[in-house]
Parts: sequence; C-alpha cells; structure tokens
Amino acid sequence: MKSRSRLASQIVGAGMAMVAAFCPVSAICQVMTLEEDLSTEQIAPTGPALPQPAAPVPETPAVPVQPRADISLELIPPATSPEEPFIPEGGYQPDLVQDAENEILFGPEPAEDLATDADRVTTEPGPMWFFGEWLGNLLSMGSSGDPDSKDRFRMSLNLRAGYDSNVLASSVDVIGSAFSSLTGGVAYFIGSQRFEFSLQASGGITLYQTRPGGRSDYNGQLAFGGFYRFTRRLTLNASVDVAYLSQPDPEVIGGVSSFQGDYIVSNIAFDVSYLVTPTITVRPGYRLSAIQYVDEPVNQASGFNSQTFSLALEWLARPATTLTAEYRYNPVTYNLEGEGSEGHILTAGFTQSFSPKLEWELEGGAEYRLIQNPFQNATTTYLGPFLESALTYQFAPASELTGRLRYGTEPSGTGGVTIRQTLRSTLGVVHSFSGRLSLDVGVGYEHSFYNQPDVLVDYTQLYYFGYANARYRVNNTISLTLGYSYTAVEVSVGNGNYTRGVTTLGFELSF
Repeated sequence: MKSRSRLASQIVGAGMAMVAAFCPVSAICQVMTLEEDLSTEQIAPTGPALPQPAAPVPETPAVPVQPRADISLELIPPATSPEEPFIPEGGYQPDLVQDAENEILFGPEPAEDLATDADRVTTEPGPMWFFGEWLGNLLSMGSSGDPDSKDRFRMSLNLRAGYDSNVLASSVDVIGSAFSSLTGGVAYFIGSQRFEFSLQASGGITLYQTRPGGRSDYNGQLAFGGFYRFTRRLTLNASVDVAYLSQPDPEVIGGVSSFQGDYIVSNIAFDVSYLVTPTITVRPGYRLSAIQYVDEPVNQASGFNSQTFSLALEWLARPATTLTAEYRYNPVTYNLEGEGSEGHILTAGFTQSFSPKLEWELEGGAEYRLIQNPFQNATTTYLGPFLESALTYQFAPASELTGRLRYGTEPSGTGGVTIRQTLRSTLGVVHSFSGRLSLDVGVGYEHSFYNQPDVLVDYTQLYYFGYANARYRVNNTISLTLGYSYTAVEVSVGNGNYTRGVTTLGFELSF
C-alpha cells in the first residue's frame, strides 16, 4: 500500500508540475491573440495588461583579455569634411596648372596661392595673341624640315616642278608657264619649361619657262621666336619674321593683289606678361609690321610701317575661361609725305577652353582713326567695329582644324589711299591619315573696301583662295608632295579681275 500511495503521489506531483509549466505559455498566447485582434479592429483593449516575461539571457563565460604590447589605443576624432577654399562672390579659380609648374621651377608659392590638389585642372589660359600668331606663321614654312621630328636641328632640300596658269596675275593677256624651284631650309629648336627658342631659315629660286620681264624669282625667310621666364610672375615673349618675296600676296596685311616687284615683309613682336595675382595678368606689348619694295619709286608711293603699342588685362574667371580687355595705339606711317593715320582700338573678349582639344578666342570692340589725306592736306576720321576671332580644334593627335576671322582697318598697299576696311576669314584642316600620309586643306575669303575722301571713287575688292597639299613620307628622310592652289580676285573698278591656278609636284629631303 505504501508503494502504491507513493506512486500515486509522484504521478499527481508530475501532473501539477506540467500544468504549472504549461499555463503561463497558454496565457501569453491568448493575450497576444486578443491584442492582435483588437489592433486589427482599431479598438483600444480594456482591462489590465498582462505582464510580459523577459526573455532569458544566457550567461556568457568570462574570457580573460590579454593586453597586446604592439597596439596603443587612442581616441580617433570623428571625420570632418575638408575646408573649401574661399571663392569671391564673383567666382574664380586660380591657374592651378601654371602654379604647379611654377612651384617646380621656382619653389613654393607664397601664402597667396589658394590651390589644393583636389582642385587641379588640365586646362590653361588661352595662348598669347601676339606670340602665337607669329609663331604659327613661323612654323608654317614648307621648307623648314620635318615638323614631326624630335631632333633639335633639321635641314631640308626641296625640289618642285609645276604649272602656273597666270604667271603675271593679269586680267588681260593671260600667260601660263611651267616652272621649277629649288629651296633649302634649316630649323632649330631648343626648349624647357623656363626657356624656349626656335629658329627657321629658308631660301630658294623659282625658274619659269616662259614669262615676260624676267624668268626667275628669288625668295627667302628668316624667323625666330621664343619665351623666357624670369620669375614665376614675369615672362618675356618675342618673335621676328622677315621674308623676301616676289609674288603678290593679298593674304599679307597691307599686301597687294597685283605685281609691284620684289618686296620685304617684316613682322616683329614682343610682349611681357606679369602675373599680378593667381588670376590676373597684365600684358604690355609692341608690334611692328612693315612692307618695303625693292623698286624705289614703288616703295616711295606704297611702302609703309605700322606700329602697335598695346596693354592687355587678362582675368582667369574660371578654370577654362579667361576674360580679356585690351587697348591698342596704332600709328601707320607711309613713305609718301603727308600720308598716314593714327588708330585707337579698344576691345573686350575671352578665351574659352571647351575641352583640352577645343579652344575659342574672341576680341571685339571699336576702332577710331585719324586719317591724313596726302593730296588734299586734310584730316578725316573713321569710327567702326573691330573684331578678331580664332578657333582651334585638335580632333586627332596629328590632326587639327583652325578658323580665323578679322575685321578692321589696315594699310591699303595702294599709293594715295591711306586705309582700307577689310574682312578676312580662313578655315583650314590638317589631317594625318597615317604615319606616312597627311593632307592640308584650306579656304579663305577677303572683302576690302577702299574709301579715301576727295581722292578717288570708293571701290571694293574681293579675294577668294583655296589650297590642298598632300604629303607622303617614304621614310624619315624622303617625302613626296602634291599641291594645288586657286586664287580669284574681283575689283569693282578697273581691270583688276583675274584667276590663277598653280599645280606643284615636289620631292623633299629632310635630314
């Protein structure tokens, strides 16, 4: 009996323990179900809330921490954004590329430099107007050696043969003739980040098979230019280009479209650029352009020299945008007594780098000029617009498109007429199809208006030209060239109209 009663009591105790263990879980389940139902019906529950038992937290045995001698614990401050450089209300960015280059050349910039590594850009302000213009003419000489060569000194010998459809550039009694020419040239270049110098010289003779008044033409050219940086702020730029020519060339400012005999064209230019602040540059400059004829009577009537004193101000408004303002004083003096003019030109513009390959320069403003009348001994005035524009696009490593536009007064090149108002426009493309074959193509248009009160009737002259030159490089020494040029001149009075086509086939040695 004792064993049965003991067994019964154990069974009852186990049952009560199971009930005690089950009842809390069941109660919790019922309350949660009720709250969910009430929440679904959006009715606030009534009655006291049942207590929620906390979830048991298992004990984690303590692990002893061994300190490491190779680690020093320090408090790390929260990361903060870098302080941005101060930018004036107008907005500007310094010339960071130039500053970085100056730091390499001349040491650290004073505290005035606002640049940081994160702000560095790949563009520079626009090229110098004066130096860039004449250096471009200097590098365009066909007999200057291999322009793609990395050698500092090059020599060239160019033999050409061709046909000229109008050797006298005449509208009547047009005479065509075959011709041959021999030209030699040297080119030298040396440069670094602080100093650069280039020199080119060429000379030659052209023989015509049939041409009245002389069968030979002599031509020559000497050109050099470069720059020198005295300090991080002060740079001198200079160029000289002197050419001895026989054929008329209306593309030369002050040049003529008809034969006047042999003549010398001189262009000298230099300017000094001074960096006042990281964004402001002052650039005073001087240019001299002159045409002198070998025939003294012609030189006395049409020879002249034109000087230009200029002061330019450049402001780097943005990393790729430079705003410019310039004043030019331009006296023109003729060999003919009593003939000349004084011009005052004021312009504003910009140089915009749309990308490392595309750049546009524009200057526009007004021109005021006092004109001396050589025959009436009187002075008249001229007031008109002035414009200069240049676009450069390097669409491939060895290919470039250039466009230029200019409107303003210039020496007339005609005795007794002091000035002419001329619009000049050119568009050219140089493209290298491969390492051996390249093509140079261009077109141009000029419109000149001659207006000299009390001297002659006003008249206009239109000038059209186009050219295409192909070069095939056999090797680094030998090149074959093929070219064609076309010229058309239309004059509103007289018999100055004519057309002229020149075809050439050449063989060039460059070493």
